[in-house]
Amino acid sequence: MPPSAPVVLDDLPRWELEAKFGFQSPFAEDIDAHLEQTKAMAKAFREKYEGKLESTDSSTNGCSLLEAIQEYEEIASRQGLVSSYLSLSYDVKLNDDALKKRKGALSQIQSAIVGDYLEWFTLDVASLAPETLEKHYLVTPALTQYKSFLEELQRQKPHDLSKDVERALTVRAPY
Repeated sequence: MPPSAPVVLDDLPRWELEAKFGFQSPFAEDIDAHLEQTKAMAKAFREKYEGKLESTDSSTNGCSLLEAIQEYEEIASRQGLVSSYLSLSYDVKLNDDALKKRKGALSQIQSAIVGDYLEWFTLDVASLAPETLEKHYLVTPALTQYKSFLEELQRQKPHDLSKDVERALTVRAPY
């Protein structure tokens, strides 16, 4: 049998990640701008909702658990967009040291955003009494679409650590 021709990797099909994710390259400044906006959203989220999740009367504290979850979901989606784009970009260029360094630096930024502005949320939701959650469901029936999310947080509660420890672990995660 004659030897087969070597496979040229550049000729293989590739995803058009730029079209799918909206970033021009893993080094584009729009990724940094996207993360800065995400950080600002996360900071505002914490300021708006921390310490206010127990109340079922949004007229007294200006927020509802449903709104909080929806905002949290939006912020998490924004972070997921960057993470997915960078991971897929790196997966097709594993020998690119500059890309590896960029991915690591952006992972550190994202972990800091979660640790500084978002980690408290899942811990606070997990610490809500079941009776409080039931009141939230009665006051805001649309909240039931997130019931599995809320039940999972409640289920994991015995394994949660203090906010400071969880934050430290989250910020160190990329290392």
